[in-house]
Amino acid sequence: MKRKIPIKQLLRWHLAQAEAAAPTAPRARRLLEAARPWWETQPEQFQALAEQLGRIHTAPDDAVAKPKASSVGYPVPVLMVHRAEKMETSARVIYLNVRDGWLRLRLRLDTVALKSSEGVEVTFVNSQLLPLFSTKAISLKTKEYRLDVELREPLARDWEQLKAQDKMPFLLLFRSSETEA
Repeated sequence: MKRKIPIKQLLRWHLAQAEAAAPTAPRARRLLEAARPWWETQPEQFQALAEQLGRIHTAPDDAVAKPKASSVGYPVPVLMVHRAEKMETSARVIYLNVRDGWLRLRLRLDTVALKSSEGVEVTFVNSQLLPLFSTKAISLKTKEYRLDVELREPLARDWEQLKAQDKMPFLLLFRSSETEA
């Protein structure tokens, strides 16, 4: 004979089971450390990657005076890091829009994209090789990525006038989620 169990009692039992199986909550210090950007938790690695990124030359200044008709915009230096491998390349901005503090960017790599199953984190680095921000990028095609990210106020204001054809005020550091720490 089956005994009827009230739904309220069944839900409480499921809640108790879930609480018992849940890991303990992390301490506040651990949460704060996890929220820090990777370049703060791994400053030596960032510095080495930024220096390598800064040495990438996409083309001599006179050759970049006017982009080719077949390409969109100027080449942007890119350093791709996947596990222990590093590859230097460049990307062309296909679409760029900064509106209401949001950057919407689509770019095409000049070489093959990273083979990462988890996704790619893109770190924007300024000309002084300092990090601006990081965000996840979505792979669209073999060599294309799209990203949407909210920018801090001074940066959003400065970048509002940028067009895809302009020389970009940043370098890009692509890191797969499988990159070694």
